[in-house]
Amino acid sequence: MDAKTTTSNAADIKSVAADLAKDSAAASAKAEEKKPAAKKPPAKKPAAKKPAAKKTTTKKTTPAAAAKKAADDAKKTVEKKTAAAKKTVAKKTTAAKKTVAKKTTAAKKTVAKKTMAAKKTAAAAITGSEKITVIIQTGGRDILVDEVTAKALADYKKNKKKAGKDVKLYIKPEENGAYYVIDDQPGRVDL
Repeated sequence: MDAKTTTSNAADIKSVAADLAKDSAAASAKAEEKKPAAKKPPAKKPAAKKPAAKKTTTKKTTPAAAAKKAADDAKKTVEKKTAAAKKTVAKKTTAAKKTVAKKTTAAKKTVAKKTMAAKKTAAAAITGSEKITVIIQTGGRDILVDEVTAKALADYKKNKKKAGKDVKLYIKPEENGAYYVIDDQPGRVDL
């Protein structure tokens, strides 16, 4: 249930309460109009004393009291309907929140699965069991990239006495050499 429906229900409940209040006010006004004008009691004649009879009292309901009771009943009914409407709104809001949470969680899981599948595919392509050999052919000769890389690393270790982590190799067959940059240290080896 959305906010518009909730507001509409609250307005309907208030309208019903106002109608009931008007009806009870009208009923009490009619009751007062019907009251007869106060009559003067007729003059009493002295009568012979009779033995006292048991008096029974009957509680009469006045129109004002009846109107008040009707207004109270209407108020209670309105309160009950308001409470029921609030409970319904709360239940529907909670259900909507749960639905949104479930959909969000499902979407996150789907994205995570697709990401993992893509990573596995990329890793399988890179870390395959195949051996890759790169050969550069120029000027009638073959240059194996693995051999040039090994020469560059050996030259770096000879000068720095440690293994390189970041290796960049630039092969220039026209100069019969290869330039390298290993851990930000430049160098050159012959082909």
